[in-house]
Amino acid sequence: MAQQQIALGDKVLDGLSELARLKHEQGDIPAAVELFERVRAGEVKMYGTGHPNTLNNLALAKIAMGDPASAVELYEEVRTGQAMAFGTSHPSYLNCLNNLAMAKYTLGDPASAVELYEEVRTKQVKVFETSHPSYLNCLNNLAMAKKA
Repeated sequence: MAQQQIALGDKVLDGLSELARLKHEQGDIPAAVELFERVRAGEVKMYGTGHPNTLNNLALAKIAMGDPASAVELYEEVRTGQAMAFGTSHPSYLNCLNNLAMAKYTLGDPASAVELYEEVRTKQVKVFETSHPSYLNCLNNLAMAKKA
């Protein structure tokens, strides 16, 4: 019975998340943020803190709303949860670090962004080929942050 409730909860949260993404794509950022926050609350209730997908989407929406400081807080929360759940070399953790660096860059802190991008790059070399899109994206982001 508990697994059926979780499955139903997942479907409801997936639907809300899809609606939030649609609102974001349509440019209705406040509605997207509100929906992503509802999804986040549901996932925290079901899975605990650090669930990667919704926090990532919510943080991206916060940046689009002009609130990169909130995005940094969300990415820091995900970072902690993912480090404990997956370790610090897992692709999801590295994606979170990359996103955290982007948020810090957007916040006007390119020095912190460079430091984080360097960490991501160093760990991605051990996980991915140097031709992997995630690695190349990190290199691009690192170059952008160093240029600032």
